[in-house]
Parts: sequence; C-alpha cells; structure tokens
Amino acid sequence: MFGLVNQQIDKYLHSNPEFQSLSHSAFTAADSNSSGTLTSAELPPVVDALWAQIEPKLVAAGLPPLTKPAPEVLDRLFETSDKTTDKQLDEEEFRAMFGALLKLAAKESAGQVAKTYGLGIVLGALAVHMGKAALVSVPVVGGLLGKVLEIVPSMIAGPVLGVLTVFGILKGDVFLAEKMIAERIKAKEEKKE
Repeated sequence: MFGLVNQQIDKYLHSNPEFQSLSHSAFTAADSNSSGTLTSAELPPVVDALWAQIEPKLVAAGLPPLTKPAPEVLDRLFETSDKTTDKQLDEEEFRAMFGALLKLAAKESAGQVAKTYGLGIVLGALAVHMGKAALVSVPVVGGLLGKVLEIVPSMIAGPVLGVLTVFGILKGDVFLAEKMIAERIKAKEEKKE
C-alpha cells in the first residue's frame, strides 16, 4: 500500500506546479531573515502550517489527526535534504525536505485509513456475501432474487458499505453517509434545473 502512496506522491512532487508554488511560499514564509536559506530552527513553523492544512481534511473524513514529526525525525529529514552539508537548506534542498514531509504525512494518513476503515471493508464484504447467500437459500425468495443478487458484486458493494458504516459510526450517525450522498444528488439535480 505504501509503495502506491509513494508513487502518487512522487508524481505529484515532480510534475505539479501547485506543489512547486506551495513549496516556494512555505520557503519564503519560513525564511524569516531573507537569507535565501533555512536553518533547522526555522522549520517548526513550516511543519505547524503544513499540519494545520492537512488535519481538518483528515478529521472531516473521520480520521484522527496526524502526529507531528518528532524533533529527531525533523533533524534527520533536514540532514538528508542538506546536500551541501552546510547546515542550511537552499530552496531546492527545502523542496526535497518539504516533499519528504508530505510523504511522511501521506504514509501516516494511509496507515490511519487502513486502521480506521480496514475492518469495516472486510466486514462489509463478508456481510454482503453472507446476506446474499442467506437470501438465495430461502426457497421462494432465492428463486426470485437469485439472478438479481448475482449482479451485485460483493467485493465492491461490501467494502463500500463497510466504509460508509464506519464513517457514520465515527461521526455518531450511521446513516450520515446516506444523507450526505442524498444531499449531493439533490444539489446536482438543482444545478441541472
């Protein structure tokens, strides 16, 4: 799973002008003395700002907030990114570190998704499969619904059902996802009119 996460992040970091702009803005904001380089002492506000942007999106998705990297992790990232070993990062070196911070956040986020929704995915697939098997085993119902139930893909419908249920439980309303989907459909229909 993390290999795919790394590939997507690398693609984003190397080809996305939005990342280049975001990195430049973060570098400029952190370069408090306008020296054109950053020391490790100037980095904590960068991390705080990045986490402040990421956390609300995760919480809205029902995930716990990310843990900020420990100072020793930041030190290692700094040292790894400091290619000139002058204990300062120029903008290009900073961009590499900023990318590494994004990777760190994405990996933790992917892990949170797996921990939060993984069981829901498995149980949802199992529930749909068992529900279909139970319905088909009922003589009259099975004969009427058997062909229809074959169309419902357990390995797609089940995990989706599991994720939506876990999301609802985390938000305190099991039917929240259904309500949100209905609202989006209604909004799209109103746009058409």
